[in-house]
Amino acid sequence: MKTQPLRSDNHCLNCGFEVPERFCSHCGQENTVQHETFGHLVKHFVADIFHYDSQFLLTLKYLLFRPGFLTREYMAGRRVRYVNPIKLYVFVSFVFFLTAFGVFSKHIITINSGADDTPRKHKKKTEAAYVIDSVNQLVSNEIAANTDSPKIHTEKPVTAHTSPDVSQSSDSLTGYRYHAAPDTAKQLSAERGASTNEPETAYEKGLISITHDSLDTAEGDSIHHEIAAEGDHAAMEALEGDGHGPNKEALFKFSPRVKRYLAEQAALPEAQRSNKLIASFKIRWYYFRDLTSGGLPNEVNSLVWKKVNEDLIHHAPKVMFLLLPLFALLTKWVYRKDKTLLYADHAIFALHFHSFMFITMLVTALIVRIWPAFDGFSWALWGSFIYLVLGLYNNYKRSIRRTIWKAAVIWINYILIVAFVLFLAGTVIFSVFL
Repeated sequence: MKTQPLRSDNHCLNCGFEVPERFCSHCGQENTVQHETFGHLVKHFVADIFHYDSQFLLTLKYLLFRPGFLTREYMAGRRVRYVNPIKLYVFVSFVFFLTAFGVFSKHIITINSGADDTPRKHKKKTEAAYVIDSVNQLVSNEIAANTDSPKIHTEKPVTAHTSPDVSQSSDSLTGYRYHAAPDTAKQLSAERGASTNEPETAYEKGLISITHDSLDTAEGDSIHHEIAAEGDHAAMEALEGDGHGPNKEALFKFSPRVKRYLAEQAALPEAQRSNKLIASFKIRWYYFRDLTSGGLPNEVNSLVWKKVNEDLIHHAPKVMFLLLPLFALLTKWVYRKDKTLLYADHAIFALHFHSFMFITMLVTALIVRIWPAFDGFSWALWGSFIYLVLGLYNNYKRSIRRTIWKAAVIWINYILIVAFVLFLAGTVIFSVFL
């Protein structure tokens, strides 16, 4: 490329130092005439782009296929040929947040329907409609268990437009019984008797029987009924959703422990009730216990894990972005016996490792976009752990057995910290809007 002519004055226009040749030895500015042609500006721009591209591609190649190599190169002083670790991390994370969230927000929801292992794509049918179908199935199953009829006719299934007279009661931690509210059940029986002498269907018999059992069991507990009815109605409304699946607040209402806790809180004087932060924490804890002990319906349980997976995918990268210094601190603690390594050395490794994780999550997000059944989140986690083992092995030069052990300690603690921060942040946010 043709260069600009040099100035006759050998003093730098930028810093004032004397320029012995073409470039200032103090600030690096070229000592050329002030007025550059447009063609020269374009040539400089193209040259800078290709220079950065070649530097970036070289850095990307070693980042992806030689774990730990870039960190050793940087610590050895060979830095100009590669992209600076901080610039690399900022650039990769920017591309990830810009691209991945657009992909995640438009992903196709897939749900496995029990016996059929084939995932169904819900493009027009939302998860809310799927949950309503699941509720209908639960109603049929419960009525079948409480009647002698060999076949159940669900003549009046629950729909997305069901009236608020639908409520839910549970007499154990593992069973749900859906029934009409008392007034609806009585009206149903009266209308049946007034309009025809035909015997009630099995559906109606079971519905009224379950209602009467519920009234006998919870007689006088008006607070419990009020909380349960309000919670169930709110849950069903929330499950109808806006096409993006159920929210956590709605799913909380399906937990027996949560419903019991809400009833206990409603029975207490206002001054003795837990504040919003404590209540939010307890609700999440009780819900987690029901979730892990099988106290939720299978359909709801499936949706919960999908919701958890979705939240992790959306929010974990943000937490990882903020917790990178903590990852470097964990690495320093694991290699604390090596006094020659500074915290900054571990931070360089953390920058390269997190850059790889963001690239991995971005690639898996694009694959999930094309192939919704692909479990990209799990693959990204396992791939990142394997990369961590190889990176630690190549960078710190310890035995493979010790490296695997140290990588496991770092990875498990880091995942637990990320999960705890997500849980804590979710609790605080939930308590504000509860």
